[in-house]
Amino acid sequence: MNNKKTIADYCLLAASALLFPFLLFTVLNGCLSPWPLYDRNRVLISTLTVVISVLFFALIRLLMRKKHHEQSGLLDFFWVLVFFLIQFYSALLLRHTPFTDTEQIVTAAENLAAVGSFEHVERSYQYLSWYPFNLGAVYLYAFLFKTLSLMGFQDHYMIIALFDSGLFALGFLAGLNAVRLISGQKSASVYTLLALLCFPFYYCTAELYTDVLALPFSTIILYFYLVAGKSGSKRNRIISILLFALFSAAGALLRVTTIIISIACLLDALFKRRFRLFLAALACLLVAMLTGNTLFERANARHLGAENLRVHRLSVWHYLAMGLPTHEDYGYGQYGDGGWLLLSTSFEDPQERDDALKEIIRDRVYYLRYPNRLLNMLSRKNVSTFGDGTFHLNQLIEADEHAVNNPLKEIIYAQGKFNKGYTALCTAIFYSQMILAGYSLLLYLRRKDTGGAPVFIALLGAFIYLTLWETNARYFFVFEFLLIIAASIRPVALLATDDRPQR
Repeated sequence: MNNKKTIADYCLLAASALLFPFLLFTVLNGCLSPWPLYDRNRVLISTLTVVISVLFFALIRLLMRKKHHEQSGLLDFFWVLVFFLIQFYSALLLRHTPFTDTEQIVTAAENLAAVGSFEHVERSYQYLSWYPFNLGAVYLYAFLFKTLSLMGFQDHYMIIALFDSGLFALGFLAGLNAVRLISGQKSASVYTLLALLCFPFYYCTAELYTDVLALPFSTIILYFYLVAGKSGSKRNRIISILLFALFSAAGALLRVTTIIISIACLLDALFKRRFRLFLAALACLLVAMLTGNTLFERANARHLGAENLRVHRLSVWHYLAMGLPTHEDYGYGQYGDGGWLLLSTSFEDPQERDDALKEIIRDRVYYLRYPNRLLNMLSRKNVSTFGDGTFHLNQLIEADEHAVNNPLKEIIYAQGKFNKGYTALCTAIFYSQMILAGYSLLLYLRRKDTGGAPVFIALLGAFIYLTLWETNARYFFVFEFLLIIAASIRPVALLATDDRPQR
């Protein structure tokens, strides 16, 4: 094996290394910062983070020392079945009437499936004119409702929950096999352990929103990229590149942030000097994205009108303005009292609106020019994004139906008897995952190994995006599989030293 490193390799290592300060700041800030958001018990979270991290390291050490056999498809299927059955049962226990954004998407999808349109409903017309990026989910759900109604299935809530559970299974398997391709079966066992100990996975498919719908795409995209790079068969490489491009385009239409992992994979191929792979993946991705986006925009214009969308679609400046909260009462980068939405939707001239938002952004940036003000804002915003290890999934599941009438709701509902303890536990597990990911990253950097670069760079992109953009505790959930992969993988050379015979 040639261990000589080039400038390109060091560029990959440097890009990966940039993730470490984000992980370190997030864990320390989440454990120590005094902000009252989410009503956190800092002492409890800090103590649990230390205890759980130690336990994780001990368990991983045991798994690494244990002799592993070849991968078992039957065992993989068993873990998929465990997730699916628990998610199905959780969906039954958490049945609810969709709320806010989810309600808008589901209602529009029901109308589209039933009568072929949704724009005749004023609320749908107004909401989707502001947020046309949610139309990807509308079209998908409408297709499911219409297709399955022909087979006699009319329960729309369960249709979405079961579809999301099936998609989750694909994402879990893709992540499992991606870890195997990066660093072998021992790391795959660690991935399985950490996924099983990520408790929000067990009920997330009841949420029905794009946070969960887009979750599996990151691992599926990563898996097909890795297969394309490692396969010895030309036919398999071509198929994998095509699937990489198709899933990238589909994921972006459902949640545009999934494109971050696609970009990370392209950068990995470029800096590893896999130029044929890079050019083929880039070309297929551009064709898939342009084709998908063109069809998507045509469908949007057919329902909502191109001119209406041009005028009312909320621009990038809206979300950047929301991502610059300069005072503690601005909702920590979220909507707060809804003032940002009222402001951005009060203009009929999109240029006038964007000019007003740009002026606000300039004022905010100028206000934040002092390091103490900037750190204050970043600390509050970081807690907003990473201060709740349940990812605030209960917010949309609980909706307007706050009655705690079964044991699962006692755990995940805000008024549940065990919710505070459960939230602290999940938050500590979340921070422990970051500590493990940081440790894995340091091992890769120490050995100058770029094998995990696409994962680390994708997570870096996610942290940068959430630092700049409007934020919410749910928004990182799309990248949770990637964090678990980062926490699981180890440099192959290091793993090889653990294969020595045990006395």
